[in-house]
Amino acid sequence: MIIFTTFFLLTAYPLFPENFPIFSYLNSLESEWMVIAIAFLIIVLSAVLFIFNNPLIRIYEGYPWRDSWYGKKLIKNKQQAFSTLQTQANGWRTLLIFLKKADDTVKKDTIKELKQSIGNTPWSIRKSLKEDIDAEDLDAIKSSINDKWTALHRQLRVGYPPRKSLILPTKVGNVVRSFESYSDSAYGIDSITLYPRLIAKIDSDYRAFIENAKTSFDFMINSSILSGVLALILLFVGVGFGKPFMSNWELSVWLGEVSLFIFLFFLFYKGAINQAYAWGEAVKSSFDLFRNDLLKQLGFEYVPKTKDEENLVWDKISRYMLDGSPRKGHVLSYQKEKSSSPPTYAKGEGEDTDITVLKTFEVKDNLTCKVFLEVCNSTQDTINAVKVFDTLLPDWGFQSKSAQLYEHEGGEAQTVEVSGINPYWFLIGDLQANQKKWIQYQIIRLGGENR
Repeated sequence: MIIFTTFFLLTAYPLFPENFPIFSYLNSLESEWMVIAIAFLIIVLSAVLFIFNNPLIRIYEGYPWRDSWYGKKLIKNKQQAFSTLQTQANGWRTLLIFLKKADDTVKKDTIKELKQSIGNTPWSIRKSLKEDIDAEDLDAIKSSINDKWTALHRQLRVGYPPRKSLILPTKVGNVVRSFESYSDSAYGIDSITLYPRLIAKIDSDYRAFIENAKTSFDFMINSSILSGVLALILLFVGVGFGKPFMSNWELSVWLGEVSLFIFLFFLFYKGAINQAYAWGEAVKSSFDLFRNDLLKQLGFEYVPKTKDEENLVWDKISRYMLDGSPRKGHVLSYQKEKSSSPPTYAKGEGEDTDITVLKTFEVKDNLTCKVFLEVCNSTQDTINAVKVFDTLLPDWGFQSKSAQLYEHEGGEAQTVEVSGINPYWFLIGDLQANQKKWIQYQIIRLGGENR
């Protein structure tokens, strides 16, 4: 903004008459107050650009004026270009499949068949392959066709939305709509609905990467806008007040300045397209990398098995988010709180610890019961900091201070640290290779007479 304000003061400001209301007031200020006023103006204009960032981008994408006569004409041209690219891509792919199926041992016959079949392809394809065909270099033909098909496929994938009906009047609009449509085409995810939720879930470093790409895109758009505004101001002020027409030199300078800012307008627009590509790749990758994390964060129960199943689930979630209430055929199950571990188990430090636990009971009466846990390290290595987890049956409770630990069968009882609430866990320390330890505690029936 500071740079464009400087350009304005150097180019457009001298074209205004001295008695122009706003500038006559600025000229009456002392130098320090004039600097403050200009700084305040820069801040206000920066805030305006920030607040109206999305509406301005949508203007560049073509949404507000796509139904106008000019917008419809541009859309028609873009749709024709889209159809041409699709035809060319399909032609290259057909030739590539034909050549991959061809037998290299009958090279001359393959080249002969290719010369005959290529007569039905678009002229641009025949021209591109003429040199390789004349040289009868089958490998070179395959490589050339693969490169051309890949380039066309990428152009269609990143430069246009997946369907002709979604095409917008401008190139930057089609690039943005292309990556907005990617998640729906790839996974059945409505990006407009779910992307704000996804961006809140993804890794902070990757979120910063996306924001940097978006910031670069915004910079190019804003620079293009300011260049266009300066060109219009120079044009209308110059024509309106006539100062550039006072001499040939001033006229040449004025025309040069107008032309420069028109050139910058299109240059920054071209830069915005390139930055839109980078922004789009970052957004698409975020769906590739973090969609499963989003699914878990939303609380839905889903274990992906096939691609079609994943698309179906995301389509249901997208429809649910759009509707705001479940409809028939669009209801999903939330995750249920369920234990992935058995009622009684043990684990130590590390992921792979092979510890077996044998649980037995000694019933005293209807109100009390003793529980015995035999814990064994079945490995040949020491397992550190072993915890034993035990879940009590319904209507039974742990009797306080009843837990005892035995390092040896029939040995002296030791106190053991107990924590948790069903499952309770007991910290029994380290287990040497093939070592056993025993835990004994008492449970009581809840609501019993002797509780």
